[in-house]
Amino acid sequence: MSEPLIRAQGLRYTYMADTPLAVEALKGVDLEVWPGEAIGLIGPAGAGKSTLVQHLNGLLRPRASGQLWIDGQDMGDPRVDARPLRRRIGLVFQRPEDQLFKTLVGDDIAFGPKQLGLPREEVRERVRWAMEMVGLDFRTFVDRPVVSLSGGERRRAAIAGTLALRPSTLILDEATSGLDPRGRRQLLDLLRRLHQEEGTTIILVTTHMEDLVGLAGRVVVLAGGQTVLEGSLREVYGQAELLRRHGLGVPQMAEVGEALAARGCRLSRVPLTVQEAEEEIAPRLGVSCGVV
Repeated sequence: MSEPLIRAQGLRYTYMADTPLAVEALKGVDLEVWPGEAIGLIGPAGAGKSTLVQHLNGLLRPRASGQLWIDGQDMGDPRVDARPLRRRIGLVFQRPEDQLFKTLVGDDIAFGPKQLGLPREEVRERVRWAMEMVGLDFRTFVDRPVVSLSGGERRRAAIAGTLALRPSTLILDEATSGLDPRGRRQLLDLLRRLHQEEGTTIILVTTHMEDLVGLAGRVVVLAGGQTVLEGSLREVYGQAELLRRHGLGVPQMAEVGEALAARGCRLSRVPLTVQEAEEEIAPRLGVSCGVV
């Protein structure tokens, strides 16, 4: 494919426009997402991340200025029907309760496939597959009331409901929030499998920058409703001062590299994992790094 799947240029969006309560959430976002890639979208609270991703599957549409093309369609054109788009580009909301509305878990996950008019057996198979993918045992949870689920289980059920549509692109807004370390690892492993084995395009919004290591090939940083930085994980995580200026933390291993550089020991690359940090530091132990 010679064109990006998603392309935004100078995208702007104002809530309650033309009223005294108007709030400009996006102030000129530039973004490209190519089919089959995995990217991370990071930024402080209020950066416009959730507003942006709601544009990326057609829930919100460009209004006044800026342009957005998705799968070759101009989303600023009111004649474009966004409904088929939402079947191909699945969005998992930041709050699971915004997606779960049926009484039973299985019924909620089955809702999307039923709207596609699929046969009963195929709907059931999709529900089973989606639940297994997110780590919810089918027999245990299919007839369980949604209100009885824990916070982590609700998040998994919400993701399963989106997966059951078999989208070619999956957008997750703070999907690891509220999960314990084991649940977070399982979810990130799932995203890696979907990306590597199914070719699913992944857009992961997160404040946990370590979540992107081993998954995202590229990171986009939003702040104040604008794109302020874009590049590979190593390029972005190496901009510690800029990240802090925009209210973001720096991944722990990148901080290690920064601290060593302050002592006159510059590593050949910004380490992203503990193993990489060991590989970089071990040959430099001693006088050159001031470490004994």
